[in-house]
Amino acid sequence: MARRTAHQIAHIELADPADLPRFAALGVTANLSPGWFDPNDPEIAPAEAALGPERARRMYPAASIAAHNGRLVMSSDWPATAMNPLGTSRSP
Repeated sequence: MARRTAHQIAHIELADPADLPRFAALGVTANLSPGWFDPNDPEIAPAEAALGPERARRMYPAASIAAHNGRLVMSSDWPATAMNPLGTSRSP
C-alpha cells in the first residue's frame, strides 16, 4: 500500500488572504498553536504595532483557513506553552 505524505505549515500566525484557498487546493495542513491565541496577552501589543492594524486583524487565521476548506490541526508549542494543545496557558 502506498503511503500518503502530507505537508504541514507550522506556527502559522499570519497568512496573506491570497494564500488562504491554497491550503485546501494544495492539500497543505495548517498547524496552529492555540496557546498563542489569547488577545489579552501583553506580548500581542508589540506584534500588532509592528504589523500595523490591517495585518494584525488577520493574526491567527484558523477561522479564515477553515472557511476556505483548509485542513487545520492544533498543537502545543511546548515548552513555550502548556503541553496540552487545548489549554490556554502559555506557561508550561
